[in-house]
Amino acid sequence: MSSKLLAKDLLINVTSFFRDSKAFELLAEEVIPDLVHRHTSDRPLRIWVAGCSTGEETYSLAMLFLEEIAAAKRNIKLQVFASDVDEDAVALAREGRYPESIAADVSPTRLARFFTQEDHSYRVMAELRGAVVFTAQDVLADPPFSRLDLISCRNLLIYLRPEAQEKVLLLFHFALRESGVLLLGSSETVGRLDDRFEPISKAQRVYRQIGHSRPGEVDFPIGSGAGARTLWPGRMRPPAAQGISARDLTQRLLLAASSTNPSASKGRVDRSSRRTTSRGSPSSRGSSTLPGRSCRALSTNSRSQTRSKGRSTKKPCRRMRSSSRQTKS
Repeated sequence: MSSKLLAKDLLINVTSFFRDSKAFELLAEEVIPDLVHRHTSDRPLRIWVAGCSTGEETYSLAMLFLEEIAAAKRNIKLQVFASDVDEDAVALAREGRYPESIAADVSPTRLARFFTQEDHSYRVMAELRGAVVFTAQDVLADPPFSRLDLISCRNLLIYLRPEAQEKVLLLFHFALRESGVLLLGSSETVGRLDDRFEPISKAQRVYRQIGHSRPGEVDFPIGSGAGARTLWPGRMRPPAAQGISARDLTQRLLLAASSTNPSASKGRVDRSSRRTTSRGSPSSRGSSTLPGRSCRALSTNSRSQTRSKGRSTKKPCRRMRSSSRQTKS
């Protein structure tokens, strides 16, 4: 319990509507109009906000897209996926209720269109809320979304080690459609992956996906905690093995389970022994019969035990009964 409370304290949920106004101005004036203009109406426009916190950035992006789709008079469905490792923050984002102080960051026009005012608070309206799906997810341990037109991952990579940063960026590159857009935080860059992302604006940390993913370079998470978030106690795990088959994975899990609980395997042997000796003599308790042992071998063992003990055993098959009659005669 104490480690969970510590982890909760270490998670940083600093966010606000339209935070870093210059970045959002660039999105509203150049990036989003271009995405909407180039988008075909036969598929949804898909956005992923990784590290969504309590939802302010997610709703900010959704508002910009909804405004541009309406202004361009395009019949495009908007799908926004928002994820965070903090389940409590995700719950607040789903609720979509914010204090009156958001009026300092959200224009009166947007407040009127996308929010309803309640008791000293604002709640997002159905049009805005219905465009977003919130979920608890760890980008290092859970599979990513795919076929995305834009990914926003702002101020999350700075809390990861360099190798984990590159892993996440390669996942983003794979998840984005060709020429998709990546938005990072003001202190983040794509590092040495400049052959996968070209800058739209270096100053505002906006990049365009280029190139193609190479076979085997993307380490897809399988839900086992493949990376290590530096500020999350107890979640530092070794990288997942690449190229492992489902059969090998199953065998490793079974071996790990038996090694961590040896009493379970011992119990299985004891139960097997009890089932075997219930068919044999009392003197054979604690030993198990070899698999596939024939009735002939059992009958021979029965005759020797009858002579040595002076009492008969239970007869497991017809051949044993005939052998027993011959012994008596």
